[in-house]
Amino acid sequence: MSTMNQNLIWGSLLTIGENSFMCSLFLLFTIVPLVELMLLVRISERIGFSETLLIVVFTGIVGASLARQEGISTLKKIQSHLDKGIMPTNELLNGLMILVGAIFLVTPGVITDIFGFSLLFPPTRALLRKYLVFLFKNRMKMQMSVMTPFSSDFNSNHSRPNIIEGEIIEGRVIDKDE
Repeated sequence: MSTMNQNLIWGSLLTIGENSFMCSLFLLFTIVPLVELMLLVRISERIGFSETLLIVVFTGIVGASLARQEGISTLKKIQSHLDKGIMPTNELLNGLMILVGAIFLVTPGVITDIFGFSLLFPPTRALLRKYLVFLFKNRMKMQMSVMTPFSSDFNSNHSRPNIIEGEIIEGRVIDKDE
């Protein structure tokens, strides 16, 4: 491989590394499938190709069935909350987690199956949901602390608050209509 091609590849990887979202996509679509393939090959060497294929198909079927069952249950809970006038926040997050879990389970592989089943089982999903809510709240707190009326980010997009200097006089407001 020529030096120019190597520089192009490393430059692309460094550019990807600068953006965490792009880096996550890179890992998701390249590294994870390669690791999954390697694990499946190792498993097939140990137990045989047809047994490995059977496991992959079996986890896909069981995962799809569990996802359907959990999805229907979550939809009923969402409808029940909406009928009562309650915002179904946990149930909506559960629904999203069930969808992601189902996608992981339909994807052939060992690691994706572990993540998929952990998102479909209610006890582990509840733990992961609490953790996600914790992360989201902390991220929001951090964003809110950065965007105060006196921060440079806030002031660049908004006008400065009116500050009037003077003395404070103790007293009471008298309404003319009294």
